[in-house]
Amino acid sequence: MKQAGLILIFCACCGAGFRMSRLLTSRCAQLGTLKRIVIMLRGEVKHNHSDLTEAFAVISGRLNPGDVFRGWLEFLCELLRKRDGRTLQELFEESVEKKLGTDSDLNRADLEKLCGLGENLGYLDIGMQLATMDFYLEQLEADLREAEGHLKEQKRLCQCLGVAGGLFVVLLLI
Repeated sequence: MKQAGLILIFCACCGAGFRMSRLLTSRCAQLGTLKRIVIMLRGEVKHNHSDLTEAFAVISGRLNPGDVFRGWLEFLCELLRKRDGRTLQELFEESVEKKLGTDSDLNRADLEKLCGLGENLGYLDIGMQLATMDFYLEQLEADLREAEGHLKEQKRLCQCLGVAGGLFVVLLLI
């Protein structure tokens, strides 16, 4: 019975390490998707002169049905249609917190930068909105390059720590 418990503990620790490894990979993929969304938003605002509610609706329709960002954009559109006398910034932050804060693998800094984009959308002229999106895209590309640059070594580290942690706990309990 004791051996079965030790094996389960070891497997749980290994699983935790591999789960963290998958989260790092997923974050990189989600940063890439977020980049695509902002590029599409920029195009909708610049070329189609769409208002933000319409632009977010069009972009959400282009994403895969199970995509976490599709759910976020649909929720944001719903909030924008209701309005409730709140500013776009407040609605944007609420949607990020409720949908991406729990459903995505983005870290806190990623979400705060995204909320920063929401601060400057909507009330400025088109030129300023485009400049804001360009600035956010630069930040996003830098974050993506950094995350992808360290991805392989961080994944390996998480996996090794999971295995080593499992061995340590098993040896401690023997």
